[in-house]
Amino acid sequence: MLEGVSLSLDRGEALLVLGRSGIGKTSLLRIAALLDRDYSGSVEVLGANPDATKGNRLDELRLKGIGYVPQDAGLVDSLTIRENIALPLSLASLPKEDCLRRMRELSERLELSSLLDKFPDEVSGGEAQRAAVARALVKEPRLIVADEPTSNQDPLRERLVMQVFGERLAAGAALLISATQMPPGFQFGRVLYLDNGRLTQDVSGSIESN
Repeated sequence: MLEGVSLSLDRGEALLVLGRSGIGKTSLLRIAALLDRDYSGSVEVLGANPDATKGNRLDELRLKGIGYVPQDAGLVDSLTIRENIALPLSLASLPKEDCLRRMRELSERLELSSLLDKFPDEVSGGEAQRAAVARALVKEPRLIVADEPTSNQDPLRERLVMQVFGERLAAGAALLISATQMPPGFQFGRVLYLDNGRLTQDVSGSIESN
C-alpha cells in the first residue's frame, strides 16, 4: 500500500500525516513504532535499524523509547484503567515513586482520575482513548507515535489531548501523529499528505488550525 515513502523526524519536532481512512496511515505509523516488519527498504528509529538489531534490544527500544497510541485504544480488558496506564512502567521496572507521580499527573491532565478503578468496558470510547494516550506517555518516551489519537474526543478534550502531547514535545520528544483532518489549536512543524501510497509535502510549511 505504501510506495516510495521517505520520512524523517527530529527530536522536538511534531509531524502530522493527513489522509482519508484506509489509505495506509496505520501501516506507516506501525512501521515507525517498530511494530510492523512487513516492508522493503530501510528504517532507522532512535538510532537503531530494526533489521540489524537483536530481539531483546528491539523490545527494550520499543518499551522505553517509543510511546504508541493505536487507533482502537488497545487496552487490556482484564486490567483496570490504572493498571493499563501503569503497564509500561511495571514492564520497565521503574522506581515506584516515579510510577505513582507519572500516573497521578497524567490521570489529572487527561481527566481520568475518577476512572482509574474501572475496566475498559466500563468507560466510553473517548475515555479509553485518553487512557491509551496516558499509557503511551507515562514512560516519557523519546518518540511518540499516535494513530488518530483524538478521533473519539469531543472538541474540548481533543484540544486537551493535543496540549498534553505539546508538553511532551516541549520536553524534547518527537511527535508523529496521523489524522483525517487537522487537530485544532496545535502547531505542527510539518504536515504531510498520504494518498495512493505516497507522501507529499505540504507546500505552505507550518500550519496551525484555529
